[in-house]
Amino acid sequence: MGTRKSRPTLSPESPKDRRKEKMKKRKKEERSKLRKKSDDSGKSGESGSGSEASRSESSGKDAESNRSKSRARKRIVDNKRNDNKRKSDRKKSDNVSKCSKYKSKERTSENHTKKVKPKDQVLLDEKNKLKAGTTLTASFLQVTVLKMLGSGGFGDVYLVKDSNDAQYAMKTEYKQEGISSRMKIEVRAYDFVMRARSKTPEAVMHLLGFFGTGAVGELKYFVMSLVGPCVEELATKTDLTWSSALRLIAQMFDGLVELHKLGFVHRDIKTANYSVGLREQNQHRRIFLMDLGMVCKVIRDPAKMPMASKYDFIGTLLYAPRISHLGGVQTRKDDLESWLYTSLDIIAPDNMPWAIESERERVFELKQEFFKKPTEFYKGHWQFVEIMDMIDKLGVFDTPDYEGIRKLIESAGKDESIDIDNVEMPFDWELPEYQTARATGRFLRKHNGTNVKPAELQE
Repeated sequence: MGTRKSRPTLSPESPKDRRKEKMKKRKKEERSKLRKKSDDSGKSGESGSGSEASRSESSGKDAESNRSKSRARKRIVDNKRNDNKRKSDRKKSDNVSKCSKYKSKERTSENHTKKVKPKDQVLLDEKNKLKAGTTLTASFLQVTVLKMLGSGGFGDVYLVKDSNDAQYAMKTEYKQEGISSRMKIEVRAYDFVMRARSKTPEAVMHLLGFFGTGAVGELKYFVMSLVGPCVEELATKTDLTWSSALRLIAQMFDGLVELHKLGFVHRDIKTANYSVGLREQNQHRRIFLMDLGMVCKVIRDPAKMPMASKYDFIGTLLYAPRISHLGGVQTRKDDLESWLYTSLDIIAPDNMPWAIESERERVFELKQEFFKKPTEFYKGHWQFVEIMDMIDKLGVFDTPDYEGIRKLIESAGKDESIDIDNVEMPFDWELPEYQTARATGRFLRKHNGTNVKPAELQE
């Protein structure tokens, strides 16, 4: 047998060993890299969780702050709501009017607690009319309804009394809104009247007094002076003489001038809107202009003049001015035209050819002819022909010559030997011998004046 040869030992420097060493070194480096990555990710995780925690803590503080602010805002809103509710409840319980500027501060002498006004007892019948005994509060005046005095398309008028048995007239309006409501306009006008009265009472002596307003539910009302019968009723039931007729016309003119000087146009001048005062108040020989529900402000600036009225027709057909037939805006000139028709209806009703007409177009045509040829229609005093001419020549924005018109009325009185400002002389309706079922006008047919101006007075 031959001898077995041993394998040769590889030296460290052999290629195989070198490959192994490289493999070990590479694996070692890879493990080292992996450990390093792992350490880095751990550190970043720790730092990330820290910032996240700080963010969470910050957001928590902000949320708490927001909640605090929200609670504060809610408390403010709740407080305001409660205050408004308390004010509203107080107004309802006291029935304070919107136009009232002061709150009642009556207190008892013992404990200084506020007196509570009696609750308004509204008693409406099936036709929505107030029953006798109904108690209402108008501003600071409490009144009790006694009876209805009259009713119209825009409301009712009642006789009422206060706790001292003083009597007033109360005008009501039920379920009226927008342009169909006249009460807001009328109350505003009477507010101007009362301001003027507080300064110079004689400046508004032919306009009614105003004592407050109020509302209960859909019922609105205001309290004003109580007056006697209207001129329409008196002229119908009384056979007027020139003495009463001219004094009546003059006072009607004075009332209209007072309203104009307050800055208002009436827009519904007629005999039914004038009344005589009460004897109990020593005003039985004073004529009052009433019903200010259709008034509008006097327009002096042409730039503010509307192209047309928002109403198709305003006024009463017999007395309405010509501009109303055309749908135009009424001015002071047009009030004077209506006053002229009203005066003629008293002193010369037979000289108004349109009085028997019912068609608006035909009435307008006759009124136009009347102003073109007044002496062909009017057979009375020449002073009224002059007044017609003065009114017809007025411009839309012109201030009327009130003094000139008043002097012409006085001149007509002198022709009949009458002092039109004599308040001591009774009116015909105060005397039984002149009261008739229907006025005949027999006294007015005879007069001393003519419809032609005397030559010595012509320029």
